[in-house]
Amino acid sequence: MATPTSPAKKAAGNGDQPPSYGSFDDAAQYAAEASTARSPLLPHAPQYGHDGLYPDAPQPRFVSPKGPQDLWAAIAFIAHLGGVIALGGVSLKGLFDRGAGVGTLNQLGDEDDANVTTMALITAGIAAGLALLVNVAYLFVMRAIPKALIKGTFWLSAIYMAFMGIVVLVSTGSFWGALPFLLMIMIYWFMYTMFRPRMPFASVMLSTISDVTIQYPATLWVTVFGSLVQLGYAVWWLFTMAVCVLYFGKVDMDPNTPHGGRGDAPVMPSPEENTALQLVTAYLVFSAYWTVQVCSNVVHVTVAGVFATYYFQSSPDQPAPRSPTWRSLKRAVTTSFGSICLGSLLIAVIQTIRALANSARYDENGNRANDFIYVCLDCLLKWVEDLATYFNVYAFTQVAIYGKPFARAARDTWTLIKDRGVEAVINDSLIGNVLVFGGLLIAAVTFTLGWIVAWAAPGLPEPWIVATVAGLIGIAVFSMVSSVISSGAATTFVCLAEDPQALAATKPELWTKVAETYPHAAFTSMYV
Repeated sequence: MATPTSPAKKAAGNGDQPPSYGSFDDAAQYAAEASTARSPLLPHAPQYGHDGLYPDAPQPRFVSPKGPQDLWAAIAFIAHLGGVIALGGVSLKGLFDRGAGVGTLNQLGDEDDANVTTMALITAGIAAGLALLVNVAYLFVMRAIPKALIKGTFWLSAIYMAFMGIVVLVSTGSFWGALPFLLMIMIYWFMYTMFRPRMPFASVMLSTISDVTIQYPATLWVTVFGSLVQLGYAVWWLFTMAVCVLYFGKVDMDPNTPHGGRGDAPVMPSPEENTALQLVTAYLVFSAYWTVQVCSNVVHVTVAGVFATYYFQSSPDQPAPRSPTWRSLKRAVTTSFGSICLGSLLIAVIQTIRALANSARYDENGNRANDFIYVCLDCLLKWVEDLATYFNVYAFTQVAIYGKPFARAARDTWTLIKDRGVEAVINDSLIGNVLVFGGLLIAAVTFTLGWIVAWAAPGLPEPWIVATVAGLIGIAVFSMVSSVISSGAATTFVCLAEDPQALAATKPELWTKVAETYPHAAFTSMYV
């Protein structure tokens, strides 16, 4: 077991070395001592400008450098968006000059029946209200009975697999078809027995994260705003893709096939015969992946900054600074934006290669040998993508807490995962299982409530329409809530792994619960 290193020994060390970890033999005793005295390591906790817990503390080891980080990546991202705008503008102008494929843009449908629009708005409003009510209720449930939810979702998973296995067995009569579901039940039982000792700690984490989310509802609004930005980008991207396909596809006029009363039906060669169209399509697909990743990670870094502020700066004697969400968002879109763009670029490249490989696979026309190769390549790329995505969650958490450049954040994340990686996976799996079944539960509840409201209120659309819209909006809203919970879980774990003394000094009661449920949490700070 490693023991805490004194500040004097730390000062003699090389500050450029990767962070080190250790553990305490008696976490409970350490928690009791830390809760009554200021830890000598706490001055080295992260600070946000002049808002640190101890303004007179010496310079921390992980100080945010002045100026934007990974600036070249931010410039490249903005330039690539300019390229997409230029492609769309050139294509649209070329189509108007050519007079091809533009007539359909004006055919937006009839607007005679305003009542349909009114009823649609009423349906969406009712569904959104029900979704908001149910999601807020589930947040309070996660806060109140986290342990019961974590255990219950494991059993529900096993029951669901057993139900699906019975359905397959009865409908097909094939034991081999039902065998995978039986194996999944065994896997869930194995995971339950293996994860059971970590459930009390995950319960404390889930309850705390839910409480912070309720305390800082602006984190949810940031997620909503990010989703609206992605929706707006999706609409713009689809329009750009459409005009680029029509323009670079070298549309010819076919007077024999009238369209909308005019002979402007587009006739295009196959994409395989058009290199320009292939390149433009690949560029736009890459742009979609990169932009969506950047938007999602800006939200994650913002939420992570809020949870880090709560961890390091919020205490009974000194509340957290005002508007922590706005300050975190400001850092995410200014000094840390380049780091977000760089980390997102790596995922976008993998996703683009995978998409192009799948496209090439579908063009093989039944060549089984090549098809097998592409399937193996797709599995490999999917595995790399999932691994890199999971890794990036913790790397961006480092970016949010310390303002590090992405390369430094990735290096420190690798060190953290090597030492605490299994614990992080277990914690994420336990909380993630609650979120998955929470989404299914909320979809079912909002669907049922939508049906009841539509049935009880004359004049509304058919109950199944209101219920379906309510269920879909319920899932959409919960996906935003779950993203906040996931970001909070990753951030809290990183903060606890890197500087447990900060929690012991600012929130001794919470630290005592952590030490009791997860004794290995009392390991040496990263700052020693």
